[in-house]
Amino acid sequence: MRLIFLAASLFFAGCSSDAANGAMPVGGDAGGAPMADAGPTADATGCVRIADAGASSAYTLRFDVLGYLPAGDRWAMLMADSKLPPAKYRIVDEAGCAIGSGTAGPRLIDTTSLAGLPLQGDRVDLSAIPGSGTYSVVLEDGGRFGPIVVGSNVYASVLPKLLQFLGAQRCGATTMAISQHGSCHLHASVAGASSGDGVAVNNGYTGAVDKTTGPAVDVEGGWHDAGDYIKFVGTTSFTLAVDLLALRDHGKAFASSAAGTQMSALRGELRWGLDWLVKMLGGAEMFHQVSGAKDHDPAWRIPELDTTTPIPGYTQRPVFRFAPGRGANLLGRSAAALALGSQVYADDPPYAAKLLALARVVYAAGKANLLSQNPDPIDFYLETSHRDDLTFGAAILAQTTGEAAFASEALAGGRGLITAVTSAKALQWGDVRALALLEAGLAFPDGSAERAELAGDLDQLAAPILASATAPKGAGAPFRYALDAFGNGTIEESLGAAAVCLAARRLSPTTNAACAEVARSQLHWLFGLNPFGVPFMVGVGQAYPKNIQHALAQAAQITLTGAIVGGPTSMSVLNGSFATDPSLTLPTATSTYARWSTQDLVYDDIVANYVVNEPAIDFTAPLVFVLGELLSP
Repeated sequence: MRLIFLAASLFFAGCSSDAANGAMPVGGDAGGAPMADAGPTADATGCVRIADAGASSAYTLRFDVLGYLPAGDRWAMLMADSKLPPAKYRIVDEAGCAIGSGTAGPRLIDTTSLAGLPLQGDRVDLSAIPGSGTYSVVLEDGGRFGPIVVGSNVYASVLPKLLQFLGAQRCGATTMAISQHGSCHLHASVAGASSGDGVAVNNGYTGAVDKTTGPAVDVEGGWHDAGDYIKFVGTTSFTLAVDLLALRDHGKAFASSAAGTQMSALRGELRWGLDWLVKMLGGAEMFHQVSGAKDHDPAWRIPELDTTTPIPGYTQRPVFRFAPGRGANLLGRSAAALALGSQVYADDPPYAAKLLALARVVYAAGKANLLSQNPDPIDFYLETSHRDDLTFGAAILAQTTGEAAFASEALAGGRGLITAVTSAKALQWGDVRALALLEAGLAFPDGSAERAELAGDLDQLAAPILASATAPKGAGAPFRYALDAFGNGTIEESLGAAAVCLAARRLSPTTNAACAEVARSQLHWLFGLNPFGVPFMVGVGQAYPKNIQHALAQAAQITLTGAIVGGPTSMSVLNGSFATDPSLTLPTATSTYARWSTQDLVYDDIVANYVVNEPAIDFTAPLVFVLGELLSP
């Protein structure tokens, strides 16, 4: 990049502390010729002092509203909903002095929106930003966008918000201060006047439930899964396993200011989830779900106000047993979570011993019941595989116990776990192959043939994701979205893709060095560098989703800070399996975000679109993993 003195454009004013200290302002061409200089020259400090023109702009700038880490590429997208020429811009520091200039480009978006308008997007190069600080992008027409922040602590507010959301999802003996709702679904209520957790029923039971339906079991606690008040071992075990793994490996990072000093708070919240998992799997019988279909679509309600008949058909809340022969997927994943818990809470020896003992029992039960257990009804979280889960469980048990038998089972499970990989696959509740291979590899010494073999398989899994660093595909490619299509739960998919890549980097750091850039791009997408300018975590910036599909948020009319929604999808997905759902409202040409949407990439901030606007606990898990990896020294 050539070094130039930047003279005035008619809308710049201010001074540069760098210039005052003798440093020459830095500029550069970002896809076109530098903005033509006009007006007065720089003063003795190197800064131009003239009045701001105050003009408005027909463009809008999409950028990460939380900011950019000091390492990695820095860029934004200048968008418009009309045909406009590439815009000239300057990058301005906090004092108002230009430190870089260019012409936006190349043009990465040139199409027609769902609203029938032209839709264009030009890349804006922010590499002229020299380091930590607060900056703005100012266009030649006077449009000013920012603040654009660069610093090591830009994501420090993320985990505190995420933990607020998990706190709000708490069920059982919680408090208003933690959850924005009071205690709910207490076990003692099974015999009383309110709905409680719970009454045991067989898998597949669809009838009415009251305290006479079956024996009462204490499964109080845990987290509500998503926008309703159902609780699943499937998504809870996934959330716990991913977060505990990240906490085990990156405790120092989570204790640092870069992560908001959240190690202790994260430990406390994960223990809440673990305690419930112990209740579900550690008694005389094992259970996989609390409450069912009748609790999925009722009118919005505040959980502690559930009365004798809070839901038609459920005077009390059913607790579903595992079906005969089923459970390997949930039990393998849960064994991993419990064994990881024994590592993370090793400073509490009795608790750690209890978790490890149960992990052994649960893993053995998984091996004895080699069919997948799905939720009740099956379409909540359909899962057909279990090998990845059992491999994951064996790998963590091998590391925790040092027993060769577990290591042998992890190696056998890992072999053949990856077949031909033709498209990117993300870490998510139904696919933990990346973590299974990572942990199986770590169960063997560095330099061993076993670790090298498993690392090679993990490289194959990560390769299509790694390719997005240089050759992204699909509707999200202009923004370096890691996957080539948009389905259901795309924010989890994006972060999960980053997690797969970063897991591969752990075992093969040289091969997968660019995975850090892939991960940073997915954080940017989450926090506003997307066509809509929407941070998909509630409470971040100003344009976050306001109309999420969530019972507590709607019934109590509260802001559910930290909730991550499903995220953008495609019209083909909405017009496919979801089109016949009368509760789902499809976007139209007049929807709020129609002018930034296309057939292949659409978002709508309305309660009735649960595909894009319902949050869930498992959406948070890959984010914790990604932050741990990126913020560690």
